Amino acid sequence: MIFGRTGIRVHILLTVVGVLVAGFAVIHSVSTPLFENALTEQRLAQDKWLANSIARDLVARSTSRAQALEFLSTWENALEGVCLALVGDKGQILGQGSRRLALCAGRAQVEQVAALKNDSHRLIDRAGTQVLAVVASMRNAASSHSKLAGLSLVYVSTIQGVGQLRVIPGVFILLFMLLTVALVALLGYTVLTQLIVRPVGRLLNTMDRVTSGDLEARAELSGGREIRSLNQAFNRLVETLAVDEARIQAQINELQHINQKLEQTTDNLVQSEKMASVGRLAAGVAHEIGNPVSIVQGYMEMMKRKDVSIEEMNEWVSQSSAAIDRVDVIIRDLLDFSRPSVDNEPHHCDLNAAIEQTLSLLRPQESFQHLEVTTSLGDEQLLGAISEKRFQQVLVNILLNAAAATLESAGGGTVHFEMKASDTLIELSISDNGPGLTDEAQRHLFEPFFSTKEPGQGTGLGLSICYSIMTACGGNIRVVNSTDPGCTFVLLIPRVQEA
Repeated sequence: MIFGRTGIRVHILLTVVGVLVAGFAVIHSVSTPLFENALTEQRLAQDKWLANSIARDLVARSTSRAQALEFLSTWENALEGVCLALVGDKGQILGQGSRRLALCAGRAQVEQVAALKNDSHRLIDRAGTQVLAVVASMRNAASSHSKLAGLSLVYVSTIQGVGQLRVIPGVFILLFMLLTVALVALLGYTVLTQLIVRPVGRLLNTMDRVTSGDLEARAELSGGREIRSLNQAFNRLVETLAVDEARIQAQINELQHINQKLEQTTDNLVQSEKMASVGRLAAGVAHEIGNPVSIVQGYMEMMKRKDVSIEEMNEWVSQSSAAIDRVDVIIRDLLDFSRPSVDNEPHHCDLNAAIEQTLSLLRPQESFQHLEVTTSLGDEQLLGAISEKRFQQVLVNILLNAAAATLESAGGGTVHFEMKASDTLIELSISDNGPGLTDEAQRHLFEPFFSTKEPGQGTGLGLSICYSIMTACGGNIRVVNSTDPGCTFVLLIPRVQEA
């Protein structure tokens, strides 16, 4: 968890310090025994030299054992922390030697020390502290007739003994280790900052600029060889991204241009199909207009008579005005339907009102006179996410096809509207009693240029455009054969909730 919250510099420094500490621990464990042995050998050589020097001095100055013990006491007082004793050839300790040895080596070690052979030594552990006992022979220094012949000198060192010398290498190595670790940490911190941390920090800042969209940013080529290689690789990556972005932007611009052309072509195609529908309606409109015009002409001829009363003239004028109003409604509906869609046209409409307006447009048509239209729309105002003109164009196309399909239906043609709605979707079903569609026709019905009519009687684009209109608004259109003769178009329109 610590490494997850610290930087690479701390990671490397901790690793280096850990390696150094482990290395110094190994060095300490190996060098301390060697150093102790060296110090022990040095101290042993020193104590042996002192012991032999004292032995020679005693032989040179003493003529009796008593005098030797007296001089031995003088030497012991001069050497602080050193215990001296004389041992006979049978291992007996002379004078106060036992008490002296007990002070330095301990009472339990007195006999063992006295039993040591000449020119030998022994390390004694006393209460956790090691002391060194050395035995020097006086046989070589004294003549065979001397009273000191056969004696041995026991030299025991306690103060500044071997046990205390063991602390020196540990302290030395510890100080050396601390100093080395401090220097390595300081030097490592400086080097890592210059070679890694700062270059990486600058690289991260450059990455943030690139992430923000500045593809002109480039990493500075600094730091160690690996960091410079990383910066160069990053710069190549940014250059590649810049090239790719330029290529993608060019493709996006091209796609937008193509989409604009496609939308324009689609709008032109929709308008062309609408005008084709207007052309089909025009014949019915001409017939429907002919009757009111004939009425107006008849009344005008009658008003030329001189025996016409004011009351009759007013009545004929009123009838003529009603006929002209009928013509105006028919023409206005046709013009409203044929008018091209505009960009600021609302993208939602009242579906019930649009259905009634479409039926009002088609009722005067002669081709619709055999149709009986029924509706189950309900009283609720339902807003669909589709423009009114596009929705009317879909309805006109479906109803014109229904009128053509039911011309030969027994008992006349019927068309039934039924609307259902959920919180998000409106389903409008338009059913007729025509002959229905084959399975093959249902599979290809919404494909461009597919038509079930005789050649020359349709463009084959009407239902394809209806499908494009419905899918463009987020809805759908499908056709199914009814259980009775005929087929049903189902329009699925996203619902717009009233504000």
